[in-house]
Amino acid sequence: MLLAVALLVLVNLGSPVLFHQQRIGYRGKAFWLVKFRSMTDDRDSSGALLADTYRLKPFGCWLRSTSLDELPELWNVLKGEMSLVGPRPLLMRYLPFFSERELSRFKVLPGMTGYAQVQGRNLCGWDQRLAADVKYAVGYNLWIDLRILLKTAFVVTRGHGVLVDPSLSMKDLDTERAHSLHVKQVPSSKIISAGKLIQSEISDEIKDATILSAVNFPFFLKQVLLKESKLMGVFRGQEMLAAICYIVHDAFFHVNYFAVLHSERSKGIGKKLINYLKFLSGGLAVTLHVDSRNHDAIRFYSRNGFREVSRQSTCILSAHGSGRNSLEDYIQIINSEQYKVYGISHSIIDGIKVGIIDGRFVNLPSDAPPRVLEKCLMLPDYLKIRCPVSIFKSLLNERPAFVNVCATYDIILMQWTPFAGS
Repeated sequence: MLLAVALLVLVNLGSPVLFHQQRIGYRGKAFWLVKFRSMTDDRDSSGALLADTYRLKPFGCWLRSTSLDELPELWNVLKGEMSLVGPRPLLMRYLPFFSERELSRFKVLPGMTGYAQVQGRNLCGWDQRLAADVKYAVGYNLWIDLRILLKTAFVVTRGHGVLVDPSLSMKDLDTERAHSLHVKQVPSSKIISAGKLIQSEISDEIKDATILSAVNFPFFLKQVLLKESKLMGVFRGQEMLAAICYIVHDAFFHVNYFAVLHSERSKGIGKKLINYLKFLSGGLAVTLHVDSRNHDAIRFYSRNGFREVSRQSTCILSAHGSGRNSLEDYIQIINSEQYKVYGISHSIIDGIKVGIIDGRFVNLPSDAPPRVLEKCLMLPDYLKIRCPVSIFKSLLNERPAFVNVCATYDIILMQWTPFAGS
């Protein structure tokens, strides 16, 4: 059968016989769907492909109406990328436009046929099709699969619900939902805006002595952080309402920064974005750090399934050295070019790497010995030093001295774990 259809495609449409396209698979991962080609490659005078309607000839219509174009998907089934029954695999560009409930359709393998298809095949609207997919994903079993397979055979042979060119009766999902809330990767042209959103929506108290306090943080985000991290946003049309910056590790996702426009809070936007990240994690844990003074954030994360793992007591101290010269006159800045552009870099003090931000803040790592803090305290008094309380206490035990404590708080590590009742 496969060889016979392949020969018909070759005779009627020419080479190539097969059509390959990336589709959304299990847990949102992309895979290459294989089908028989059903359209020509006809182009306009500028070389651009014509609309599907003009490239779909009588042979292609027949191929689609009989579903014979789907036969090569058996290869995807053999590879474990698809199942005989399941929600149909959709285009990758649709991924940002699914509701939180609709994302549950990706908890099962996509199928060659599905519950939505036997309900009306291509004649169903998007809301109806996706609702059917969700219903299947949350309640499928072998008996349901057998019924769908039998009904598929009946529907195909009778030609019920067949629409060989769906664009004639319905819009693409991304077009239909273009003005609704959707989550997508922040485009390059909007990364600076995302950085400003994150920076502006976090209070000065929480930003103090972190790289968010750097004037040029948005540019640092775009040019440096996103070499390893990813940035997603919630959009209404072209307007960005929230942004989340995260990094993917082998065993977990970690959120670096997350903010929602103040005017858009309490509307479910933050929940939509964090749930989308959970979906993208593909079953991995999601971790983040939150300042204990940020009570709203802690409540939000707790409501969305995050649990406290550990906390580190932290303090911000003011240096009490003399002199008003720039910081570079006292310590050597590593990567001075980056520091000149973004105001963010580090220095080495007694073999320990310490962060430097805008010439105003020094960040000590948790493993810094007390002598490093002591040297930092001798820097000019316009500096603030952030360090774990344990280092500060160790220094006082060794050499009691007057130190001005600007703030004390905890940095809380929280984690969401899939299948943990959240």
